[in-house]
Amino acid sequence: MLSFIWILLMSHAHSDGAKVIATFDGGVITLDELRLHLENLPDGQGRIPDEAKQSESKLKFWLKTRLDGLAWQKIMDLSPKVNEVLASPEFVARVTWSHVNYLANLVGAELKQDVKPSQAQIDRVLNQLVDPNLETQFSFRHIYLKALSDSKEQEKMVTLAKELCRRFRQGEDFSQLAHKYSESSSASSGGLSQHIKAKTLDAKVKDILFKLDLNDISDPVVTRTGIHIVQLLKKKLPTDDFETLESSAIQRVELDELKERMTALMEKLQSDNPVDLSRLPCRIGPWQITKETLPYYLELTNQGGVIDSGLIRDGFLMATEASRRGLDKPEVLAKVELSHRQLARKIAFEQQCRAYVETLPLEVKNAFYASNPKRFLTPEQFHVDLIFIPIGQDAFADQLEFEQLTTRLRAGLDFEQTAKKLSHGPEAERGGHLGNLTIEGITALHPALGHIAPEMGAGDISDPIYCGEGNLLAGQPKLTGGYAIILIKERLQPRKLEFSEADGLLVEAYLGEHIQSIGPEVFLKTLVDKNFQINEIPALGEIVL
Repeated sequence: MLSFIWILLMSHAHSDGAKVIATFDGGVITLDELRLHLENLPDGQGRIPDEAKQSESKLKFWLKTRLDGLAWQKIMDLSPKVNEVLASPEFVARVTWSHVNYLANLVGAELKQDVKPSQAQIDRVLNQLVDPNLETQFSFRHIYLKALSDSKEQEKMVTLAKELCRRFRQGEDFSQLAHKYSESSSASSGGLSQHIKAKTLDAKVKDILFKLDLNDISDPVVTRTGIHIVQLLKKKLPTDDFETLESSAIQRVELDELKERMTALMEKLQSDNPVDLSRLPCRIGPWQITKETLPYYLELTNQGGVIDSGLIRDGFLMATEASRRGLDKPEVLAKVELSHRQLARKIAFEQQCRAYVETLPLEVKNAFYASNPKRFLTPEQFHVDLIFIPIGQDAFADQLEFEQLTTRLRAGLDFEQTAKKLSHGPEAERGGHLGNLTIEGITALHPALGHIAPEMGAGDISDPIYCGEGNLLAGQPKLTGGYAIILIKERLQPRKLEFSEADGLLVEAYLGEHIQSIGPEVFLKTLVDKNFQINEIPALGEIVL
């Protein structure tokens, strides 16, 4: 009863332009909010389509879908789960990193605006682009007769080539002649070669093609590799699309100049404010780098990829420059916080979807488990022995020595005793016995080992594997600055998990396969649980943007 009175009061509290059109526990949606929401939808999704204007029922259906979406956003903003995520230290770290990244992008955009290539610069690049030796492409048919060391046989080939030219000019089909006589791999297609760049051709053949008219053939052309007859089918000069080339030239000049400016700026910033990422945490202005923030930066800026420490350092230096240029304004942080509220809603929604799967009846989960046996396997394991030897002052000599060591190990030298004597890696005193490892465990030693181990069989000894420096975001490998030799004693094949063991994996697998149906169900359930109700569908004239 109290909530109804509150909603009634709120309805009268708004002006006509901002009247309440939908209600839910803890909030209302006004006409002004709906209008603003539609304006901010991407790619014109907020524009009323013509078919929705054809009848009142179609318009109301279209509006209802938009109101549902707006209600879900507002409900999720009020959700305790969202507030919990927003208040967590991990999420604050994400905001920090996005702020830095956003400011760095502003500096780059500002520098780009200042780049104004001169016409002389554009013309210089344009001349490179239209150079026919670089970019002109030919499509042609080709008869090729191999060169012969015997002069009499070579003369017969020249005579045959001239005869083929005569036969073409008398009306025979060139493709049929190429199919019958050419000794090139293109003979089966009638000697056809398409979109071949001039710079890839023999100089004599290229010169002939430039001079030929379309569909005409050359006289026999003798080169060091043989005799050629070509028929020109198409010649695409770079000047055929001059506007595109000019645009490409401008972009190339702008990019080159921008790179120079960025390089000069980064050198100045690094000397003014050096960042040592080997000593974490480190701080620049209001932002800091910690071991905990790095994974979130990776997640937000380079999904599934790897970012090296140089890029992180440069991001912070660029953010410092943004502050110097006065770009660190409240609206910047506001935009970052908005993006993170959206991300928080996404996280909360994913949690709701997982909770939905967890509450599915046991028979549904069991049926999914039984019908997808390959999804519920333990990872393959490798029984690994390791020898790791650091590099000395002469890396090349060391590599040769390690290759010789590998040869002796494969010839029967005892791997365990050699590891005890030479290895500086883990478990060296136990002969380098690392036991059973998954690919993830092997990769933790060094990513290079993780690439090579799957290609090895039981009893194989690897070539020396160079273990370079690690990557800050990918995690510091245990082995760096040396060569590793691994012995795969045994490969343990995956086994199927028991149903009781597969519960967590089952939730993720089921969610991944059924997200298209689960998502809408959870979405609608959220609206129902929050008592979302449309009070009044606005008229078309009220919401035209």
